[in-house]
Amino acid sequence: MKSLCEKVFDAFFEKEQGKTFTYKIELRVRNHTTLAHPAIIQHITSWVPEGHTVSLDNPEIFILIEIYKSVCGVSIVCDYYKLAKFNVLELANKTKAEVEPAVSIAEPKQS
Repeated sequence: MKSLCEKVFDAFFEKEQGKTFTYKIELRVRNHTTLAHPAIIQHITSWVPEGHTVSLDNPEIFILIEIYKSVCGVSIVCDYYKLAKFNVLELANKTKAEVEPAVSIAEPKQS
């Protein structure tokens, strides 16, 4: 897990050299009981390059960690909450709710 995190972190933070970010770690663990959640988060936090700070309320980037059995996936994304955690159904509902009021306002009154 450490080598994967370092590889992903290096690739992202090298592109954004000179910038400091606030981040939040989103951890999803399924069918894995070997490592405890707090221990995983603590290790991942220690592998983030210095200068970046944790923000649980308003992070600029999200570090997504998915662990399923013995397989681990790591990614860094922006606008995770704005894009409804990449849930297509939630995005469609959100878009539909934004469009419907505009449509009802634009409809002409019938006489």
